[in-house]
Amino acid sequence: MIGMIGLLEWLDPKQDAPVELPTEIAFGAPIFVVASEDAGGAVQRARELGSRIHCEPHDWQVTGADGKIKDMIGCSFWDLDGYFFEVNQVVAVRDAE
Repeated sequence: MIGMIGLLEWLDPKQDAPVELPTEIAFGAPIFVVASEDAGGAVQRARELGSRIHCEPHDWQVTGADGKIKDMIGCSFWDLDGYFFEVNQVVAVRDAE
């Protein structure tokens, strides 16, 4: 674990979540990148709660600083407060071919 992030709820004065969820990632807006053991399940639960899905689960790869290739599943969505989340799941780690 790298760290933790705390999100504030404005109480005085009270501020409500946006009425309409964003449809674009605004310059300077926070983006939360999280690791998951079930990226497909995360996007399914987000959809069931009413989140706007930006990207359905898809396969992708990244080569780490150690030269190993990580096979990933990724997806992204806005939560109900309008925050953008990128969810990634490591499927396999292997040596470069």
